[in-house]
Amino acid sequence: MRSHYEAHVLLHETIHQVFLNSQILYSMRMLRSLILSSLMFCASSGFAMTIVGFDGEPFYFKNGSEGIAGACHEIMQKLCDKEKLHCKFKIASLPQVLEMMKTGKADATCPLSETQDRTEYIGFSNKVFKTRFAFFGLPDVATKVIQLKDLSGLSVGVNTPSRVSESLEEIRQNSPVKFEIIKESSNISTLMRAEKISTVLAYINHEIAMRWIEKSHSPLVEAPLKGEILSYNIGFSKKTLSNEKIARYVTSIQEITDDKETQDSVAKLGLTLWSEATSLKTEADVKSATPAPTASIVPASTQGLTPSVTPSPLATAVPGAKEKSEKEDSE
Repeated sequence: MRSHYEAHVLLHETIHQVFLNSQILYSMRMLRSLILSSLMFCASSGFAMTIVGFDGEPFYFKNGSEGIAGACHEIMQKLCDKEKLHCKFKIASLPQVLEMMKTGKADATCPLSETQDRTEYIGFSNKVFKTRFAFFGLPDVATKVIQLKDLSGLSVGVNTPSRVSESLEEIRQNSPVKFEIIKESSNISTLMRAEKISTVLAYINHEIAMRWIEKSHSPLVEAPLKGEILSYNIGFSKKTLSNEKIARYVTSIQEITDDKETQDSVAKLGLTLWSEATSLKTEADVKSATPAPTASIVPASTQGLTPSVTPSPLATAVPGAKEKSEKEDSE
């Protein structure tokens, strides 16, 4: 027979085991409840989308402690709300953005231009922003750069690799004079070098440069010689999204950019939506086709249009050079 002590120990162990079993059962129930809650949340929230873009104010940028901001952020946030998506926003360099889109580490990006090689792994929206590239430098030099021949003896910095660097290379190929191209790693380094060295210009997106010059009180000015006119789009990764989803998101983006509230918000950031630029150009064409009896026809370029609607001077500066309005950029 067991002693009184042994019986007491056995009873204690039994109670302890029952307690542990009840704790395990309780934990399993809690885990099941948590899993069900998570599944219900995912079902109500929709697909979790990762959105990435390069740092380029006012399109897409980190706004201090407030997080990511810009026209692209606003449009993509509206897409997330409309499609009930749970979205995360990230910033990366342009090469990193492209790699993330190619490998499926990101589902969407903005802004980005459409090029043939990128369409292999990215599905693009319709044209979203009307934009252009431009030359910037210190006043004594930049103001004298009116034609391509004025680039003689100068160096031009450009963020490489990018659509803007491809554009500059094509300009050099069509130029009657040769000039050095300095490969930079970012938009900011491109502008800072031009600010410090008088014989160096920066070739960069016009809106990004103007915002940086304004915020940093830089002495840089835009050269009269204009760069390529193009569009920025929104891209979706073919690695993570089906063609059906991409098509649906593209339709939603078009609806968002056609909305008056979005158009006003983008305009406040100093940007022009492609649809708005097209409608302005159509209005100008109608006005110029029906001149007032007592007034001369006003050229479209003076009717309050943004510079991106006017023909590129490169088309006349170099024989045979074309404005590549059908190509697009992502810096």
